Amino acid sequence: MPAYLKSIAFRLLLFVALLLTVADGAAAEPVASFREAGFLFEIEEVGTADNLVFRFHVNRESGGMSDNVDAEVFAIENPTRLVIDINGFSAKKASKVSINNPKLKAARIGIHPKKVRIVLDIAGSTIPVFRVNSARSEPGKVSIDFGFGNTLDEIVPPDAPEVVIAPEPPDVPAIPPIATDPVEPPDVQPVEPPEVEPPEVAVLPSPPGYSSSGLPVTKADPEPRIEDPKQPPENPDEPPVSGSGETTVKRLRFRQAGSSTEPALMLDVANLQGYSLGRKGANLYELVLEQAKLAGTYLELPQFPPDSFSGMEVVVAKQMSGKVVIKIYVEDAVRLTPYRTEGQLWIKVVP
Repeated sequence: MPAYLKSIAFRLLLFVALLLTVADGAAAEPVASFREAGFLFEIEEVGTADNLVFRFHVNRESGGMSDNVDAEVFAIENPTRLVIDINGFSAKKASKVSINNPKLKAARIGIHPKKVRIVLDIAGSTIPVFRVNSARSEPGKVSIDFGFGNTLDEIVPPDAPEVVIAPEPPDVPAIPPIATDPVEPPDVQPVEPPEVEPPEVAVLPSPPGYSSSGLPVTKADPEPRIEDPKQPPENPDEPPVSGSGETTVKRLRFRQAGSSTEPALMLDVANLQGYSLGRKGANLYELVLEQAKLAGTYLELPQFPPDSFSGMEVVVAKQMSGKVVIKIYVEDAVRLTPYRTEGQLWIKVVP
């Protein structure tokens, strides 16, 4: 190869490497960071304004830093969320981090016995595509890229070995090129999110005795406990059910406010017996179902209402000896009242 051609090739290679380095450094913008269970979690923007991609970093900071970090990722809708499970670890407390970004609203950490679950609340209804970067992983670290286009590789290419620019070689006799078959690049398709039942993933609010803003609230005088009121059911064709045996709580759901209905917590129950609802503090009600049990331990996970639901902040059910105790944390100045229908117990927010 003539010397002038080698010089031109060398300069082109150097120019491209510099462009890649500058572009990669300029594109990354920090979005949020938080710590839990010995991890530092960081979110940053990469790509361009028209093709925005986020990178979620997981960095082990203490305890077993040489251990591999195993991340499982899936997306769910209604509302749109991206769920990241870090297996083999456990968070000591639930927390929520607000994010000031047009595409991300908040990051929530839930309490699970064998994993740390981070839920990213996505703004809008577009399901993100994502990729776990195993090539970037090293002991104690992993990262996840996710975005809202058809593919991530057009914006953030997969990991590649670092490019090292060698010094310009001396003049050597030209060697005829060896003909080889062209290598087709891999056809990277967008990752389809798995079809899963949206799990009840939630984050506890401020501790009892504190308002949603974190300020302490004055403890109110407990209201008298409401003992199984005999209010008429919403549907007169479905009278209250009575019977003997043990009550089973099968499901907890939230009903949105309508034109003629108030927001309410609905319990699907079988063989409903006695129950009572009492106020335990300014922001806490306690519902007790005697001779009752939960249909599964998954019902003991904190239940959070949708963002558009007003009046309640979180519901926590607990199986106790011979009964079920459900704590309902409410917003300031909110009152609750119960009523029952066929197979259901309703806890209604009083306007």
